[in-house]
Amino acid sequence: MPAELQAHVENVPGAGGLTGVRRANELVRDGKPTLLLATPSTHILLPERLGESAAPDAAFAPLADLGRAPNVLLVSSRLGVATVAQLIERAKGESLVYASAGTGQTIHLCTAYFCELAGIRMAHRPYDEGSANAYADLIAGRVQVYFDNLLGCREFVARGDAVPLAVSAPERNRLLPHVPTLAECGYPEHVLDIWFGVFGAGLDAATSRAIDPARSSTALAAGLAAVGLSGEIAGAAALSREIDSSLEAWRRALQAAR
Repeated sequence: MPAELQAHVENVPGAGGLTGVRRANELVRDGKPTLLLATPSTHILLPERLGESAAPDAAFAPLADLGRAPNVLLVSSRLGVATVAQLIERAKGESLVYASAGTGQTIHLCTAYFCELAGIRMAHRPYDEGSANAYADLIAGRVQVYFDNLLGCREFVARGDAVPLAVSAPERNRLLPHVPTLAECGYPEHVLDIWFGVFGAGLDAATSRAIDPARSSTALAAGLAAVGLSGEIAGAAALSREIDSSLEAWRRALQAAR
């Protein structure tokens, strides 16, 4: 991140991005220049679920597309399955439980949509208090499935605490090259990876220049790639296309979770 922006960063998690969006909107209403990290949660799911009152302020404009990271279908290592087909077979014969970080959030929707496509049912256990408790129960085998983003699950996969069965993305991720896409497993409709972008409101010229994708450093690009993001850093038009192209898939996932 450019040095001139670092002193002004606020990390405001909670409620599937709603807390952060409300804080960003508050800053805009106070006339303060504001950047907002955008994801499907902030710009698709919150408005679709809760209406325009939960959407980012209209003053926010797209600035930069940072790339995408896949959601990963994980199972507990205690479950003893190694493929999507084996998971489906187990789910048809016994009662399995999947975790999420909260009802209506991306993990919940990814799993609900997978269940609909696979013709299976699993009980939903939301962990509104955070993913740490969800992972504790996954490791212990108290829940069997967790559909987390690559950015959150890497350490658990590396330790062998969670077994990755597939990624919900157009192609395999280079950090998990042995893990197939859900399309390879027979579910081409399930493409629900997470795009990351930057929106801004009320920015001065210096700040706008600092986050211009054309001036992005190789260090930033390398850092994003190192944590699993794919794609090049691009501008506002690319981010707008990303949002539009993912809208219908997330709407289908929302419908599956209702």
